[in-house]
Amino acid sequence: GPTDGAITTRGGMEVKPHFPINSHPQLDRLIVPGGYGTRPLMHDESVINWLGSFDPRSTRLASVCTGSLLLASVGHLDGKSATTHWTVLDIMEETFPKVKVDRSRHVIMDEEVFTSAGISAGIDLALQMVRLDFGDVQADWTARHMEYAFDSDNFQRRIDMNRS
Repeated sequence: GPTDGAITTRGGMEVKPHFPINSHPQLDRLIVPGGYGTRPLMHDESVINWLGSFDPRSTRLASVCTGSLLLASVGHLDGKSATTHWTVLDIMEETFPKVKVDRSRHVIMDEEVFTSAGISAGIDLALQMVRLDFGDVQADWTARHMEYAFDSDNFQRRIDMNRS
């Protein structure tokens, strides 16, 4: 987190970071979570400077849900296809015109940067990262162990949120 202090979630759960953003070990991947706290962080200079310091060629960057707004805030999604939670797709398009917002997929890998839609899409994103790092067998085993129906051929397909 921005500090080493605990953060209280909207539901009242307290989360304490292991390291503040200004003193953490070298990262080989960074997964930016989403939620209601992301919008204020888009204007937090310390967070924006920290996120902007990562080079996607040396640190794998990913986001879940509205965490993609933070990646877009620092230009990591410029010129790339990306997604976010369906409730902020319009905000992403309007606020970040250099981002190619894709409304049809819930997990997108564009070059070195990964984005996913809502919370559950983060599971597909994580399994795809396992697949890339450790292979099909390990990703399939992980999904089976979780009792999760991971469809590696269709993991990018988005659920239609316009249905009644």
